[in-house]
Amino acid sequence: MVHYELNKVWKRIFFSTTDKVPATVLLYNLLNAVNNRQQIPIDYQTYCQKDKSTKTSKPLTIKEFYYRWYLFSQSIHSGKV
Repeated sequence: MVHYELNKVWKRIFFSTTDKVPATVLLYNLLNAVNNRQQIPIDYQTYCQKDKSTKTSKPLTIKEFYYRWYLFSQSIHSGKV
């Protein structure tokens, strides 16, 4: 049932083709992680620092708001959302 609903959604989402990794691959992987409650690594880097760190997180949902995508997730280390 869920796989069928995802296929219906994919037909209505259009992405640019200029990304190094196709956006459809990234979004598909995130949707699968949310759906299967899988932990994922996230590379985190602030605007002010050059160094980035990898954090493990459990994705909860994905939200599109004013042409931007947001991932809401729970930190495995601290438990914070």
